[in-house]
Amino acid sequence: MEKIIFLGLFFIFLNGCQNIEQQKENKPDVVLTTKKSTAEYKNCVLEKTSVLLPLTTTETKNGFRLAKGEMGYAGVTIYIENENSITKVKGYIPSSSWAILPKKMKLALNDCA
Repeated sequence: MEKIIFLGLFFIFLNGCQNIEQQKENKPDVVLTTKKSTAEYKNCVLEKTSVLLPLTTTETKNGFRLAKGEMGYAGVTIYIENENSITKVKGYIPSSSWAILPKKMKLALNDCA
């Protein structure tokens, strides 16, 4: 019986995890534009989320990627890119109706805009 429960939980864990490429195939949870520069917006998000979830910053071709994941799987991923002098933000934030942390992460993204 214990083996069946363990296998069931393991299967749920594997199906619930995505890497960054798989995550990009889904619709972002937050999409917005802002007049702030990519660096200003990045610093605002890092400041507001530092106590919630420490994010790592990676510089990309057009801006930044802020992320927090474990063992090769994407958790929270935020893309901040400059397109034609407009900062565009796409946030992939796994969530459920009862989870407080994702709600606060989404609020931080909107507050910084």
